[in-house]
Formats: sequence, C-alpha cells, structure tokens
Amino acid sequence: EVSLNGGVDNTNSGVRYSYGAISTVSKLIPSRGNSGLEGQVVTVFGSDFEHGSDLSCRFGAKGSVSALYETSSRVLCYAPSRGVGSARVDVSNNGVDWSDTGGRFEYVAGDGVWTLMPSLGPVSGGTSVLVSKRGGDDDGVTNSGVYCVFGTFESAATAVTGGGYSCLSPAFASAGGVSFRLVEGPGRREVSLGLVFEYHADVTVSLLVPCGGSLSGGTVVSVVGTGFSGSAIECRFGSSTVHGNDARVVTSTVVACLSPAAGAVGGVSVEVSLNG
Repeated sequence: EVSLNGGVDNTNSGVRYSYGAISTVSKLIPSRGNSGLEGQVVTVFGSDFEHGSDLSCRFGAKGSVSALYETSSRVLCYAPSRGVGSARVDVSNNGVDWSDTGGRFEYVAGDGVWTLMPSLGPVSGGTSVLVSKRGGDDDGVTNSGVYCVFGTFESAATAVTGGGYSCLSPAFASAGGVSFRLVEGPGRREVSLGLVFEYHADVTVSLLVPCGGSLSGGTVVSVVGTGFSGSAIECRFGSSTVHGNDARVVTSTVVACLSPAAGAVGGVSVEVSLNG
C-alpha cells in the first residue's frame, strides 16, 4: 500500500507483491546448435522456475525470449538466431531478475564458416582467441596486415600453423556481447562476418573452504570469489585442471571444485576460468 503522510493513512487496494527465490540454471539439453537458425528448442534445467507470463530466457547479455513452463526445475526456450560463438543462458521469472547461475549454449557452424574460440573472455582483456574458417580456405587472407576487431577496437592478428589467426582481446568497459570481425590490408577488407565475442566481469578468487586436503585428492573445495557463471567453468590447482562434474557453479560467488591428486606435499595456487 501507499501512504502520503508517513503511514498514518494508507491505501486499501489489496494489491499484493510476491517474494520468491531467485532461479538457478544447472544444465542445457542440447547445449549446442546451429548458428544463423531461429527457434531451436533448448530444455533448461535448474530450480525455482515459476509459471507465469513473464517467464523468459536470455541468450547472451541482451534481449530475451519467452519460456514455456514444464516444472519448477525445467523450462523450454527457443534459441534466437546468432552467429558462431557461445552465449550464457539465464532464466527470469519476472523479466527483471535473472538466475544466479547460467548455462552456456554454443552456436556452431558447418563447413565454410568462420569460427571464434573461445568466444568469451574477461573485461580486463588479454584472452587469446583463434579465428579460423571451418572446412574451407581463408578467403584469400594474406599473412600480413591482418587485424581482429572487437566492436570498434582493433587487435593485431598473427597467422597460426594449420590455418587461422590468433589475437588478444582488448580491455572493454563493461560486460556484454560485441561484434567480432577479421579484417586485412590498409583498406581493412572485411573477411569474416556474423561472429560475436562476449565479455564477462572479471573473476576473482578470495577464499578456499577448506584450504587443504589429502594428496589423493577428492576433497570438495568451496572456492569463494566473484563473477562465477556458466557451464564451462574450470578450476586449476597448480598445473592440474578440473572441469565438468568436478567443477560446478553454486552461486555467482561460490564454485564447488573437486581437488585433483597431487604428487607432493605443499601449497599450490587455485584459479578459476570461465572459458577453458
């Protein structure tokens, strides 16, 4: 209700506001589909989904699509058309508040289409990406004067043995998707089309619970930090990496990782990656 005099007199409309748990996303089936194709059905598994007209899915940082409610732990979403790359998938019950955890849907291409791997990186930049043409030549790209363009920012590209070009992502002001192009020459001839690179907030690690375990591994470690999301998350203990079922996003500030076996007693650094 609303009052204009400090709560002495209130409206009596009977309008109700409902509090509910924030939804979570744990798995997508399928987790990949064809680029440039509209309406691929994706089953999203998670928790605390609510039946209502505002139930929606979001592929990437912008835009949303309506979701079809099946149960409180399963909804159906129609993937929008996108270029080759991956997109985080979130669910909202009210179209405003999005899930604490998200899945990752990969848009893949057939032969003759340019691909970008990885297509996700932190806003601080420095991600090494490989852009290559799948099952075809490089459209006459020379080995000099080639650049990757992230949005409007250029990054020099170098040829990779076996085909394709690598470059480093520049820093970006905020999280979200930007167009990606491969260009060459003084005239910046555009070679690739329809690619998207998605920036995520920088990930930090601040605490481990517990902070030690046996040499044989198998200890479930809660990694506490910020910016955790997606289904491609990995935890690195020194030089050993765990992923898949052994690394799982619990919330945006906690990741559960299964410690790998170690060869000697001692400490190792623990880091988290969202893009492998």
